[in-house]
Amino acid sequence: MPFFTVVVPLFNKAKYILASLESIAAQTFRDFEVIVVDDGSTDGGREVVSAYRGLPVVLVVQKNAGAAAARNRGVKAARGRYLAFLDADDQWYPDHLKEIAGLIASYPGAKVFTCAYEFKYQQDGRSVVETSGASYAGAVDFFQEGRHYFFCMNSVAAERQSFLETRGFPEPFRHGEDLAPFMELALKHL
Repeated sequence: MPFFTVVVPLFNKAKYILASLESIAAQTFRDFEVIVVDDGSTDGGREVVSAYRGLPVVLVVQKNAGAAAARNRGVKAARGRYLAFLDADDQWYPDHLKEIAGLIASYPGAKVFTCAYEFKYQQDGRSVVETSGASYAGAVDFFQEGRHYFFCMNSVAAERQSFLETRGFPEPFRHGEDLAPFMELALKHL
């Protein structure tokens, strides 16, 4: 059983998925499997994943049903003890899984783990980098700190068995669906 399962929902992100997969392949913590769920892409992203040889990838294909459905499908296929999520147009630094594994070792009773993250984007022709979550250390109250955006989907990991006891990502939602199972975990394990 791998320590982590990395779940990557893919929908029309062909020009980004290779960089995402390369960031997973570059992880210094190596005990993981990767599941990419193609959610009905029409831009060739599925072919990019199929041709990728940087690490073994399980590719699951489904009709377009949204990010929540794709993540839920990846969770169902997961074998890892912990779930880590990465969107198809995002990347991790090489020590991301190592940092999360360190948090798991330091806080063995916790069910959800996160670390700092950066948003990089263009604004008025200049590059902008925003860091979030870097000022937190230790266990936090999800409901107290959640209002400060201390995690995002690409920085969070969860114990798989506990996650499976939630209702998962609510598939009818198109926005905010990524927070729901983590709120449910926080309510169950306060």
